Amino acid sequence: MDKATIIGFFFGVACMVYGIEIKNLPFFLDPIGISLTIGGATASVMISFTMEQFFDSFKMVGICIKPTTEDPVEILEQILVLSEKSRREGILALDKELKNVKFPFLVKGLQLVVDGNDAETVKEVLNLEKDAMNERHNTGKHIWEALSEYYPAWGMIGTVVGLIQMLGQVSDPEALGPAMAVALLTTFFGAFGAFFICVPIAYKLKMRAAQELGTKELIIVGILAIQSGDNPRTIKEKLSGCLSPLERQQLSKKEKGI
Repeated sequence: MDKATIIGFFFGVACMVYGIEIKNLPFFLDPIGISLTIGGATASVMISFTMEQFFDSFKMVGICIKPTTEDPVEILEQILVLSEKSRREGILALDKELKNVKFPFLVKGLQLVVDGNDAETVKEVLNLEKDAMNERHNTGKHIWEALSEYYPAWGMIGTVVGLIQMLGQVSDPEALGPAMAVALLTTFFGAFGAFFICVPIAYKLKMRAAQELGTKELIIVGILAIQSGDNPRTIKEKLSGCLSPLERQQLSKKEKGI
């Protein structure tokens, strides 16, 4: 689990509950306001995207919760081991090592090399998969960004509906309370849904996409370096440039056995 996402969510909920007080929670659970805001925003997104894209965007929420399984430092170390074997025993020797490689994208690239494809073909195939992955992430991010825009808009629509009802029932004091609740609560639900849920998810998806793109770039550079027969030390220098300062620090500590 991604600790920042989980802690941030529960901390935000706790702050909200503390702010409105538990005894006042029933006043915020207005079904009309909830249905107007959530239902309206959801309907707008469904109109804007395909059904498949809509449902896939909710599957991507798991990306925000689960930590990334592809550690760039671990991938770099794996590439260096494979490059040393390739230098000693030749490219074809890597075929036996593929079953020990746990990163699918790296396996795919190495298989292309072992099968005798030239560098341009290997690069083209891997870049196509990388771009397809990036497009999927971008679509999910765009959907959550769209939701973050639709939520406040539908909150305002709900506010207008509530005000119209309130003005139409001025002569009935008992009807003013529910109408006022709809008018105010839909604005609250719109802001809450947009800035506590949708915007953070969109930002997290953007960050995860950038991380995965960087990892795939590292793998592509490493595979092409192995194919061209570069010295492992040279490969390490090339790939180190793809790491963040913190990841370089981690690599240095691993090499020193710290």
